[in-house]
Amino acid sequence: MKVLHIHQDYPDGRDYPYTRAVANLLDASLSDNSSMEHIVLSINRTSNPFKMSFKKFDQGYSLIYWALPLSFIYLPVMWFWAKFFLFKVNCKDIELIHGHTMTTEGLLARYLANKLKKPFVLSVRGGSDSHNINRLKFEKSAFKKNVLQAKHIFWVCHWFQKTLESRLDVSLESKSSKLPNICEIDGISFSDNRQHNDKFFTVLSFHQYKRKGILELITAFSLLKEQGMNLSLDIFGTGPDHTLKTVSDHIANLDLQENVKMMGHLDHTMLLAVMHKYKGMLLPSSNETFGMAYIEALATGNTILYHKNTGVDGYFGSFIPGVTVADKNVENLVVGIQTLEEKHDEFYSDVCEMQNQRFLERFTGKAVGHHYNSILAKTKTLIN
Repeated sequence: MKVLHIHQDYPDGRDYPYTRAVANLLDASLSDNSSMEHIVLSINRTSNPFKMSFKKFDQGYSLIYWALPLSFIYLPVMWFWAKFFLFKVNCKDIELIHGHTMTTEGLLARYLANKLKKPFVLSVRGGSDSHNINRLKFEKSAFKKNVLQAKHIFWVCHWFQKTLESRLDVSLESKSSKLPNICEIDGISFSDNRQHNDKFFTVLSFHQYKRKGILELITAFSLLKEQGMNLSLDIFGTGPDHTLKTVSDHIANLDLQENVKMMGHLDHTMLLAVMHKYKGMLLPSSNETFGMAYIEALATGNTILYHKNTGVDGYFGSFIPGVTVADKNVENLVVGIQTLEEKHDEFYSDVCEMQNQRFLERFTGKAVGHHYNSILAKTKTLIN
C-alpha cells in the first residue's frame, strides 16, 4: 500500500524545528510490514513570499508555502497549495492519504483525497489542533468536514477526544482509535524492589521552562519545606544560559540549594539509567502534545505527577500511577506533591501492575506499528 503523509515538523533537512514522532511511526510501520510504502509531504509556513520553496528529499517532498496568519484567507490558501502539489507531483498511485493533524494537514488531506478520489485518515493532536480551532473560529465547518469525511481518526492526544467532539458537535468513537507516540522503552528493565531513594526528579529543555511549570514546581517545594516536608528534587536538562540562570536564581532566592539541584544534561540512554534511582517524576507541563517522558518514567518504576487534559492524560484507563493537577497553580502543586508522597505505595502498586500486565508495551514501536498497519489495511478493504 502506498500512503501519502502530510505533516509539519517532519525531519526533511530544512532549517525548521522538527520532531521524529511521525518518522518513528513510519519506521515502525515498515518494520511490521515491509510492503508498505510511505511518501511524505513535509510542509512549513513562511510569511515571506521570497522564501517559498518546493523540493524532493529522501522520503518525499518538502514544501515551504506562503501564507499569512489571517483567518479569511486560510481556506483558499490551503486549497491553492493542494492544487500546487497535484500539479507538481504525479499522485495516481497513491492509495491512501494521512493528514497528521485534523486542521491544517487535515484540510490538505481532504482536498487531495477528494480530487484523487482516495480515502484519507487523520491524526488529532490536542496542542496544535486545539490552537487552530481557537484561532480560526470561522473555519469550524471546514474542520468538521475533515473529521466526518475521514475514514479513521487516530487520537494521539486521547484526552482531546471529548473536547473536540463537543466543539464540532460530532461523535467519532465508531471510527477512531488511540495512536500514541512511540516510546523507546523496549530495552528498559523493571525491578519491583521498592529500593528507590527519597528524591523526585523532573526533566525539560530549559527554553520551555514556563510551559513546563518549573518555577512553580520549585516554589511548591519551598512551601512544602516550610510545612515540614523536607523533600528533594533533581532537575535534568539544559538550555540557553539566561533560562538556566532564571531557574538557578529562583532556587537560590528560596534558599533551596540543598533540596533542589540542577543536574545538567544527560543523553537519553544515561537518563533512562538514572531514572531507576528515583521515586517519582514531577512534570506539570501544560499544552503537551504527548509526553514520552511520562511513559519512560513509568517504565523505570516511577510514579508521576502530570497535567490534566494534556499529554498522556486519558491513556491509563483504570490504572492510577500518580497524581494529576488541573493547572500549574502553586497551591495545586503543593497538594499534588503531598498526595504523591503520602500515597506513594498505592500509586507504585499501580505502576507495578502496569508492568505485570505488560500495559506499557502498547507504547512501543512494535505495537504501534502493527496497530497502525491493521487500521490502514482495514480502511483500504472497506473502500475496495
